[in-house]
Amino acid sequence: MGNESAKKIISRVYQDLLGLTVFRGLLAAPSMIRLMQVLEKAGESTSNNEDSGNDGKTVKALYGDFLAGLYETHTDLGRWILDMMMDDDNVCVKAAASGQKLSPILEQAKRRDLAILERLATLDSTRLKDAIQPGQKLLWQGPDWTWGQAQLTEEYDWFLRKIPVRGYGIWAKYYGFTLRDGSPVPVRYPDPIQISSLFGYEREREQIRRNIEGFVDNRAWQNMLLYGDAGTGKSSTIKAFAREYASKGLRIIEVAKNQLDRLPMLIETLSDNPLKFILFIDDLTFSRVDDDFTALKTTLEGGLLSQGDNVVIFATTNRRHLVKETHQDRAGDTLHVNDGLQETMGLAGRFGLTIIFESPKRQEYLEIVHSMAKEKGIVMPFDELDRLAEAFALRSNGRSPRVAVQFIDSILLQGLPLPPARS
Repeated sequence: MGNESAKKIISRVYQDLLGLTVFRGLLAAPSMIRLMQVLEKAGESTSNNEDSGNDGKTVKALYGDFLAGLYETHTDLGRWILDMMMDDDNVCVKAAASGQKLSPILEQAKRRDLAILERLATLDSTRLKDAIQPGQKLLWQGPDWTWGQAQLTEEYDWFLRKIPVRGYGIWAKYYGFTLRDGSPVPVRYPDPIQISSLFGYEREREQIRRNIEGFVDNRAWQNMLLYGDAGTGKSSTIKAFAREYASKGLRIIEVAKNQLDRLPMLIETLSDNPLKFILFIDDLTFSRVDDDFTALKTTLEGGLLSQGDNVVIFATTNRRHLVKETHQDRAGDTLHVNDGLQETMGLAGRFGLTIIFESPKRQEYLEIVHSMAKEKGIVMPFDELDRLAEAFALRSNGRSPRVAVQFIDSILLQGLPLPPARS
């Protein structure tokens, strides 16, 4: 194809992109800005490849910057464009999330934008380079990207249909989040724990499963408190269930105790999201009645802002009463003391569902050890395994699934089940 023809095609693609409406947010992406600068210069009548873009770089340098950004995720231009489209929080996404249909005008605008982006997706890098440096192909040899592999219209329509269970943006890519400055931040490498790798507490986990399924399926569900000794698998159980039900639209956001005042704002932010969210508070205790205590209590009771149908609060604790009681708390007149104690002791009851993870009895602990040993391929007479496991628990913090895991690991890693010395 001749240089003039290539320039005309590039110029038309550039002008069309400037007219994006529904997907206009794509033009703000750093790599797209670089590509737009390249397209602008390549489509001009001049053939001087030293012309600079808006930031003073030559067209070749801008082209290299764009390729570097592209290669971070893809070598296919169409897939790269599709990823940006799925991350774009536009009117199409909001309508799909709320179950509404686009008006005829917006539907027409969406189809027009999709046609423009499909033309960009089929752009041949050889054609672009020919427009930048006509007749100097030896400077850049070989294809810089593959193209035409993504069917943007069909795949984007599929994406919109799946938003109620897949989410969009970061919610589609990740299922686990923490809070940073009040905003959810994805956990890129979550704990890979699975329910099948947890032993014991089948009755307790079945209660949790029924509650989560009721929540996910829009049936009956309750806020939930998991109470029990350390190492009994409370937190691991919640994380494992969040992982298991992620494909059904469940997400988990871990909220630290000092972030509880952010709960109302977080719940309001999530209110129009089609997914379901567990707000997870791990190791919940209070040293006194403070603002964090009040924020949680108000949220559980139901203040002016409703908790909504897509948010549930799960918490774990090692204490039966969530506020530590001191002798000073008992000072003062009887009326005020009773009011204070009732307030602090009653918080646990506001969760609706409390599930107790008791430390396993001897036989339950040994059954967990036997199951783990079988899973790891450890061959040892049961009486010897039991004797060593009991000795390990005695020198550790007592019997628990966590201690059982440490015992099995000591056999696998050291060959000898030597328990850790107490600190």
